[in-house]
Amino acid sequence: MIDSVDQKIGVYSVIERFLKKGYALMAQTNKSGNVVLSFKQKNGDEVTIIVAYSDRKGLDSKTFGKCLGWRLFAKDEKVEGNVYYVFIHFDKALIKHRFFIVPNSEVVKYIKYEHKYWLDSKPSHKDNPFREYRLGLFYEKYNHKVSLVYDYEDKWSLIS
Repeated sequence: MIDSVDQKIGVYSVIERFLKKGYALMAQTNKSGNVVLSFKQKNGDEVTIIVAYSDRKGLDSKTFGKCLGWRLFAKDEKVEGNVYYVFIHFDKALIKHRFFIVPNSEVVKYIKYEHKYWLDSKPSHKDNPFREYRLGLFYEKYNHKVSLVYDYEDKWSLIS
C-alpha cells in the first residue's frame, strides 16, 4: 500500500518517466507493499516494473554492515520475465528521491544468496518469508558479496 506522500511522489515519478518514453501504462497493482506497474513498450513488448520504497536512513546489521535496504519476500525469488525492480530511497537529509534500477535476475540471485547467508550466519536464525534487498555504500567494507549503490543508481538505460 502506498502510505506516504513521499512514497506516492516516488511512484508517480517512475510512472511519468515511462510515459514520457512512450510506454503505455497497462496496469498498476499493489503487492505486499510494493507497487507493480505493467507497461507496453513502443515495439509492443511488455515490461513489468516492481517499485519498492524505503525512507529508512539505512540499515546497520552485524551480519551485513551498513547499507540501504528494501523489504521483499520469498515469492520475489520466483519472479520471472521481462521484470525490473526500481528501488526508491527517500533521503530525508537531502529531501530527495534516489532511484536504483535493478534487473530481476540480479534481485533474485541476491535475495537467495542473502537469505542463505543470513540463515548460515547464526544457528538461531530460522527460515521465514522475509527477504531484504541491500545495496552497499561505497565507503564501507563488506565481508560478503553486495552490489554498491553506484552500480544501479539512476541506471534507467538498463530498461530498454
